[in-house]
Amino acid sequence: MSGWGLAGQRPSSRARPDSDTIGNPEHGCSLQMAVRSADGFNHVHSEDAMALSRLAQEFAAEIAQHDWSDAPWRMDRAGHSRTSDSPSRRTEQVLTEEETDRVRTNVMWVAAQVLGHADPQFDVHEFAEACGVNTSRAAKSSWIENGLRTQVGLYMQPGTRKFDPLTEVVTTDTSDAYHASTNCTLFRRGYQHAPIRRFAPGEVPANRKPCQCITLNRT
Repeated sequence: MSGWGLAGQRPSSRARPDSDTIGNPEHGCSLQMAVRSADGFNHVHSEDAMALSRLAQEFAAEIAQHDWSDAPWRMDRAGHSRTSDSPSRRTEQVLTEEETDRVRTNVMWVAAQVLGHADPQFDVHEFAEACGVNTSRAAKSSWIENGLRTQVGLYMQPGTRKFDPLTEVVTTDTSDAYHASTNCTLFRRGYQHAPIRRFAPGEVPANRKPCQCITLNRT
């Protein structure tokens, strides 16, 4: 695992389970559909994919439409565009296309950190594309995830270098480990559709060992 981000393959959608299973065929639900509505995020659901929340779509729309090419030299309102500037206000200096995309990407990452921490269904790849970020090399690496402060699928709290306090831990009858959340990539990688067991942090069965997500910095 490199930096603050996730190494390896692009993670699947981190839908939060609504019951004690994730996508268990016996319960007639897919991974994408088994989510709580209590998170306060409005999503458009489908069998194949999970859309961005309305809030994420609106952030992406603002980031995508804003002209970042003269950002180091002037301040203007949200939705700034050089094409609508009067000649007297238009700066002579302008970033290259590559430099502009770097600025846009950094803005995307800052917003994505907050959105990903708040919304367990958030997909940073979808968000980056909606923001207009050049994601052409994303298929060969995890560079988009590496711009986020995450470890094993969990987001650090905005403005800090720490993770959310443990309020419960999860495991299954087929697992020998317990995890901080069903969003943990190690939990999801080994999940076998068994019922999910939830415990208070101090009440975990003795035959379960802690996943590395349990030992993340929370203070």
